[in-house]
Amino acid sequence: MSGSKKHKRLRSILFGIFALYSLSATVWAAALIDPPEVEWGCVLSNAKVVSGIREGASKRGWMINHNVSPLVAKIIVRGKHTLIVGISYSDTAYDINYVSSENLKYKLNSDGSVQIHSNASKWMETLRRDIAIQLSRRCSD
Repeated sequence: MSGSKKHKRLRSILFGIFALYSLSATVWAAALIDPPEVEWGCVLSNAKVVSGIREGASKRGWMINHNVSPLVAKIIVRGKHTLIVGISYSDTAYDINYVSSENLKYKLNSDGSVQIHSNASKWMETLRRDIAIQLSRRCSD
């Protein structure tokens, strides 16, 4: 193969690698969406609410710092991706909001919107559902 053909082939390979890298970064980035507030259908004591939140969160490995208000939940995935959320609550509802993250491609855009790895919103939504299940069960206790 002549030098010119090798150069064109190398340039084509490098362009392909760059295109794949750019595409993968775009695929993994998504708008950061906090889950909607949840009402579980009854009035619960503070102790039952905190217990339900802790039980729902622990189901998938979330750690709760219960000494602060709002509660702070943290998950570490594969030892390198960290997501921290705040969980504010009353005796009838709770709300989950993004606080911070590590290695999840968090980006604040110039228009004020936020992008993050698409799994972050999925993890928050799963946390929301797991907690809702636990608190709904406590309504019949």
